Amino acid sequence: MNRGRDQLALLVPLQTCGTIHVQQCTIASNSAGLLEALSLRAESAGSIMALPEYPFLDVQDYLALDEKAHSVRYEYIDGRLLMLAGGSPDHSIIGTNIASVLHAALRKTPCTVYNSDIRFKLSESRYVHPDVTVGCDERDKCKKDNIQYPRLLVEVLSPGTEAIDKGEKLDMYLDYPSTEEYMLVGSQKKMVEVYHRDGDTWVSRRYKPDTLIHLRSVNVSISFEDIYEKTSLA
Repeated sequence: MNRGRDQLALLVPLQTCGTIHVQQCTIASNSAGLLEALSLRAESAGSIMALPEYPFLDVQDYLALDEKAHSVRYEYIDGRLLMLAGGSPDHSIIGTNIASVLHAALRKTPCTVYNSDIRFKLSESRYVHPDVTVGCDERDKCKKDNIQYPRLLVEVLSPGTEAIDKGEKLDMYLDYPSTEEYMLVGSQKKMVEVYHRDGDTWVSRRYKPDTLIHLRSVNVSISFEDIYEKTSLA
């Protein structure tokens, strides 16, 4: 079998007893049937996906797969596909809590708060689904599937995604022109770290649980109590 010059690494997060595990494998790029099979297998509980190696995944195949998905979301970074399976209940609650506080505070402003259903297009070869996104740019108002001008990005950390959220995504988000703030939130312990753009530099701050977090990019303050309400960490 002929193989493309590039090979696709698929990171498959699977939830087991509240912990997300990651297994690496590769998938085909040119089979609609395989894309459908991936969707069905991703939405079924239990088994780890183990597939043979195939050529590089085309961005159009990624978009078709992501649009068909329901209970999972897919991200695409320079040909690599990341499948975002459901996280722990705490992960979901934390994301909802943050989005709720931001939505209430920004209702009468030009800003819109999005959950992880929205797709952030960084470039023609990079698409991600942040846990929470705030966009205030008019150019995103008429977008149906993707936004391109986020102001605030939030990722809730899980064991299977923490390295990417603190590494590759950190670099991508901070390099993106419209990003003014990036908030990282722990789901296994109370932890909040915020990166804020200050002119040509970035300033990071890690907050203690008894302090109020002020998100300067949208002028909204949020407490640890707000973030972790109704979680096992409350």
